[in-house]
Amino acid sequence: MLKRTLTLLTILVIFVFYILMQNYQPNNKHSVAVAIIEKNDKVLIALRTAEQDRPTKWAFPMGKVETGETLTSCLKRELQEELGIVAQIGDYVGTTNFCSNHKEYELHAFKVHEFSGKIILNDENTEFVWIATSELENYDMLEIQMPFVKTIQDLA
Repeated sequence: MLKRTLTLLTILVIFVFYILMQNYQPNNKHSVAVAIIEKNDKVLIALRTAEQDRPTKWAFPMGKVETGETLTSCLKRELQEELGIVAQIGDYVGTTNFCSNHKEYELHAFKVHEFSGKIILNDENTEFVWIATSELENYDMLEIQMPFVKTIQDLA
């Protein structure tokens, strides 16, 4: 009986720890969700405005995870805000890390196969294109997203 109680208590502690860690972000580390939106064997990239950090680069849509958000809920919110679409978040693609201004960032990419609505750009992007993954190297892509470019090209 004692062994069973300890096992159940251990499982409960692990579960609570797992739930707490889902939204844990140290002060100097930020999570960013990235969308690899696919349609008709092409992916969507958007051109960042001159006012943004790392301006006039092509990038997959992305956004910072806010307190209390999961990666997928962040991505749904960002795609609604930035592109005006309601997306169904699909498979996990990968994670990459980078540092900027003494802060650490983790980028987590997910595929988006389905969405509804018409894409309408806001003030963060000036244009968008649908291109084959083999064409990505012809665009001046955001350096921090290059690991995802390689991953999706390898999967194609």
